[in-house]
Amino acid sequence: MYHRVAELHSDPQLLAVRPTHFAEQLEFLRDRFEILPLAHLADAVRRRRLPRRAVVITIDDGYFDNLATAYPLLHAMDAPATLFITSGQLGGAREFWWDELERLVLKPGRLPRRLRLAIAGDIAEWDLGQAADYTEDDHVRDRSWNVEEASNPGPRQELYRGLYARLHPLPDDAKWAVLDELRVLAGASDVGRSSHRPLSVGELVRLSEDPAMEIGAHSATHPALAGLPRAAQLEEVERSKRRLEEILGRPVASFAYPHGSYDHATTTVVAQAGFESACTSDPLTVGPGTDALRLPRIVPRDWGAEMFGHWLRYWVG
Repeated sequence: MYHRVAELHSDPQLLAVRPTHFAEQLEFLRDRFEILPLAHLADAVRRRRLPRRAVVITIDDGYFDNLATAYPLLHAMDAPATLFITSGQLGGAREFWWDELERLVLKPGRLPRRLRLAIAGDIAEWDLGQAADYTEDDHVRDRSWNVEEASNPGPRQELYRGLYARLHPLPDDAKWAVLDELRVLAGASDVGRSSHRPLSVGELVRLSEDPAMEIGAHSATHPALAGLPRAAQLEEVERSKRRLEEILGRPVASFAYPHGSYDHATTTVVAQAGFESACTSDPLTVGPGTDALRLPRIVPRDWGAEMFGHWLRYWVG
């Protein structure tokens, strides 16, 4: 389960694998495993005839670097992949919400010393102290920080964690209301960074022209589906499928649960929408009893071939 193939100055969510490392990982997989299309694995799961030493490559969200950087490497290795697309982000000028949060909080800039934001009917407050003015030197010093670290180097990282936790369960409109308020307080542009932009419709079509690149759905707005009412889940799932099928002119058969969030209602909704398979973020391997609507995935980090190999052997031997 990948998200980005890119060289990033900072990566607090650990979403990116550098191109050189991605190429090494692909070569490792090509030489030691059979890289299958997702549809082939899902069919094998339903028939309970699992292939040996097989792996599927998936890439979530729909960043532009999926086309610009990941695709040429996949194509060179003759490796099929499934790209799960957040349909509502296609062609947008805004970044994904977690990237927008990073841009406003963890990039150099000024915020009020006493920050107050209205979130879901409550007022949340943070005292940023001297970190209200976050300098380029501060940013360079803290650039390697990520959310898997136990501590925060300063108030800006504490603010990022706190806001992420509060925004994560909210509907899309509510998330963007908070982010727009924060953007005004930061005096920042409403146009996102080119390095973090999503695919355009035309770029998605270009990717889909290669039969080795399957396009799957990843909801319309990337919410935590399990926290939404069933009707809202159905709207998110069906809207993403409908939009992608309109663009591609063919059925979209696979889905991935945003944030790995799903419950029984979610899988029921996904089946009702007509998807044949769905991927979770559950860190497991596929086995004889795996449900095609609950396919587990494991997440590699920005590692070279040696570290990647050690990690993969832990999972599959």
